[in-house]
Parts: sequence; C-alpha cells; structure tokens
Amino acid sequence: MWFKGTTIYKKHLEEFVTNKTMTLKQKITLNLFADSMIAIAFFTVDKWSVRVILILVVIYKYYYFITKIKTVKASK
Repeated sequence: MWFKGTTIYKKHLEEFVTNKTMTLKQKITLNLFADSMIAIAFFTVDKWSVRVILILVVIYKYYYFITKIKTVKASK
C-alpha cells in the first residue's frame, strides 16, 4: 500500500502496527489531530444526538490510548 511508504506512517504509526506501542509524543500528536477533526465536526453539526456521539467517541479514544496502548520511551 502506498500509505506505508509515507513519512507520516513511518513516523507515527509503523511502531504501533508492529509492537502495539507508542511514545508519549506520538500519542499526543495523534490525539490532537483527531481532536481537531472531531471538534470541526462537533461545531458544524446542529444535531445534539450527533454531538453526544462525538463526545462519546472522544471519551473512548482517550480511554483506549491511555489503557490499551503501551507508552514507551522515545529511542534516539
């Protein structure tokens, strides 16, 4: 797949796919990006039910990143 050859994949996702681990910086970067995309959807949607679902997605996302993905120290 073409995506596996990109620098974004190699920098942020390759280690996670192989080891199911991420550095704290990777976790923060991915969460901030995802949160910004969800925030755009949250503020552009008028239905309260969709907003509730988006909030639940954010809560689950943080639960998963904190409890299911192991944080490792960055190797230099």
